[in-house]
Amino acid sequence: MHDNTDSRILIDGYGRRIDYLRISLTDKCNLRCAYCMPAEGVGLMSHSDILSLEETVRLAGIMTEMGIRRIRLTGGEPLVRKGVVSLVEKLGALPAQPELAMTTNGVFLAEKLEELTACGMRSFNISLDTLDRECFHKLTGTDALTKVLDSIDKALEAGCEVKLNCVPLKGINDRELPALLAYAGEREIPLRFIELMPIGCGSRLEGMSREEVLEALGADLIRHPEQSAEDRIPRLASLARNDNRECHPERSAEDRIPRLASLARNDNRECHPERSAEDRIPRLASLARNDNRECHPERSERSERSRGIFPSGPSRYLRFNGADIGFISPLSHSFCGSCNRIRLTADGQLKLCLCYPDGPDLKKLLREGAADCEIEEEIRKAILKKPERHCFTTAGKAAEDRRMFEIGG
Repeated sequence: MHDNTDSRILIDGYGRRIDYLRISLTDKCNLRCAYCMPAEGVGLMSHSDILSLEETVRLAGIMTEMGIRRIRLTGGEPLVRKGVVSLVEKLGALPAQPELAMTTNGVFLAEKLEELTACGMRSFNISLDTLDRECFHKLTGTDALTKVLDSIDKALEAGCEVKLNCVPLKGINDRELPALLAYAGEREIPLRFIELMPIGCGSRLEGMSREEVLEALGADLIRHPEQSAEDRIPRLASLARNDNRECHPERSAEDRIPRLASLARNDNRECHPERSAEDRIPRLASLARNDNRECHPERSERSERSRGIFPSGPSRYLRFNGADIGFISPLSHSFCGSCNRIRLTADGQLKLCLCYPDGPDLKKLLREGAADCEIEEEIRKAILKKPERHCFTTAGKAAEDRRMFEIGG
């Protein structure tokens, strides 16, 4: 068990540094996304149950002095919370000066963008599961796609950091993924595919793993058999021609990525005659991740930012068809070992892991008159008990039974 004594560093019981706080401002949302909220709506928290803006700022202030350096505002939909601009201004004025970001469905972003950026909020993750108006309506229960796209364009025009979040769902938007990839590539926006979490409404749908998403994206290219293997897998060509050349200028393209020669010659057919050519190219993701990691260990968060990628969490990126695509795959590719986040729910619970219901009620402490030092002590005790990993893939384990909009996405 690790000690947690440095007043400006939060370390959990497994040695992970905790520096990222997600704050849910409300359980309300103007959309009814199929994987998050039932179409008929739900009973919402009363106003008195939710942290006031002043209480939220106070807790954020305590935790930033303890070592939290990034704060992301979520919901529900954070932009439906009254006073959100004032809250952003106050968070930006905290002495510790945390990095601020927001996850939003984008419907109201365009109309609030000028005020938000004036307060220092310039980083937005915008949900976009489809570019098809009918599919969007089916997924969200509203006809607001044009508003979302307008918000994306305005945020980019304002020079904001923008990332797109897509939850790929089998039988719903899986055919839309190539169009989203092209859209992101044209605008040079990172596109992240988020694996469906089996919580609430999401437990009734079927999500897609990273490998399945790559297959869906590659399927659009398979229809062009006249193209070479490098043309069909652009990132592979880039790796062969450019990135590894920096480390191994003396090697030919095939020598720099030996698998390329094998793929081109179909040598794997001898071992796996039942597989198609495209089935024999499932190594794309690992080539993108591993070869570049070996050649460019110095590529830090700062260098990724200079390339238009703004990492503040578990997403792993690769270049595909001109776009940076990321994968957040907590089920098929768990990142629990490097988890650096905690959540503050709209009703004041400190959640240590998305999977478990455990965590202290900070709202109760606030309203019972606890001093900042007492609240800090409770937070430190809780952090030391942060679970080693989630339990979503463990049969029979008791997990969180609240829905994502109640917890904070």
